[in-house]
Amino acid sequence: MQVAIIGARGIGKQHAKWFHQEGCEVVAFAGRDPALLPVTALRLRELFPFAGRGYAEVPSMLAAEQPEVVVVASPHACHLEHLSLALDFGAHGYLEKPFAWSDDPPEDALLRRARALLDRADASGRLVGINTQYAGAWEGYLTLLDDATALARATSFAMEIESNNLGRHRGPEAMWVDLASHPISLLLKLLPDGCVRAEGARVTFRPDEAQARFVWANACGREVEAHFRCAGLDDGAPRRRFGVDGKLVTCEGANDEQGVFRATLTHAGQSLRLHDFMHAAIARFVHAVRTSEASHLVASGRDGLRNLEVHAALTRLAVWQDARPTTSP
Repeated sequence: MQVAIIGARGIGKQHAKWFHQEGCEVVAFAGRDPALLPVTALRLRELFPFAGRGYAEVPSMLAAEQPEVVVVASPHACHLEHLSLALDFGAHGYLEKPFAWSDDPPEDALLRRARALLDRADASGRLVGINTQYAGAWEGYLTLLDDATALARATSFAMEIESNNLGRHRGPEAMWVDLASHPISLLLKLLPDGCVRAEGARVTFRPDEAQARFVWANACGREVEAHFRCAGLDDGAPRRRFGVDGKLVTCEGANDEQGVFRATLTHAGQSLRLHDFMHAAIARFVHAVRTSEASHLVASGRDGLRNLEVHAALTRLAVWQDARPTTSP
């Protein structure tokens, strides 16, 4: 299976590594700055034996390489354009989250474009996946707690997710756009037919974080109180925790004895080592493409669209709790 990466300098290089790990051939990548293509190729070769080419234009790459899978890890505002190009060339698409975005909360026109692209993919028999990899974490969570019915009984859900700023300043809006897809993906697996109850919902931006508190409810009357926090760190190890009814597990990542990056869930002094969530999600996407079975996906394009709809609805509720900065730090 030949794979091409659009945007391989950031998270895209991790996509490339895991696709290679699953037996795929990463044949090419595309980047916006021609001067940086050799640097990106070097970074890829540091992760795995990359022998492909770098391109400054996406259509040129797709025409020359004809990949079976295209990873869309470009800036959020480019996702729909690049997924459309992938479908034009007959490729399956795997998107970094969120499914799409714009400078403002996504409006109905953007959602309609995303829906139309998924309709095109379905009509052509092409699969679309979304990298909301935490959606696959509930199985490990239930195993660690040794409680198979915890999700069915849950009345509350919480997640704290931090990300390293890596020397760049990011305001709460940027952290919210980048990170909120993860807790939303877990919530969608917990109660798939739920929706945000606008009454009493609060999404607050502060200079160093974004928080959301709301009730997630379905038509049958089940309610889950949701709370999640997204934040960036200038130093130190980012903290990631999630769970239901106060039973939070801490998620950490590290290389195992063979040098493979793995995830570890910890709760009440007990730990469980798992495949890295991103690795597991990509492995299942590769399997889905090879077998033409969309049911194998951790998160499909439709799941990504649903996630985006919830993300947009919450963003429209957002307010600054403290004074919005008037100058950049």
